[in-house]
Amino acid sequence: MKQYFISFLTAFFLIINIYFYYYSSALFKNNSLNNELILESEFGKTIITGGKITLFNQENLIIATLGSNNRKSGEFSIYNHNGYNIINLGAHYGDGMNGNGVFNINDQNGEYGWSVIGKVRDAHYQ
Repeated sequence: MKQYFISFLTAFFLIINIYFYYYSSALFKNNSLNNELILESEFGKTIITGGKITLFNQENLIIATLGSNNRKSGEFSIYNHNGYNIINLGAHYGDGMNGNGVFNINDQNGEYGWSVIGKVRDAHYQ
């Protein structure tokens, strides 16, 4: 009788292990279930998603982002304590430019302040 009981428990735990193995494999293969990582501490929260890292302060306002933008270029942005974008570093598109480097500094309300673009044609300043 003891051997039957041990065999039953062995089969039971084997089935449980197969179930957990299958479920964990499906979880890692399915991006909809495993598409972001959230780290929290006393200083704020960090969210890592496919292609982007976002940092939040204690009031849950964005303070910085690093990652790709909608044009598949890299971008780094810093926000102030009010949630306004004050610094942006990335690639500039538009005005006849196609991916030159750009550095923007905005005022405390996120409104345009100063910027510099990598290589600019002389006609741009006329």
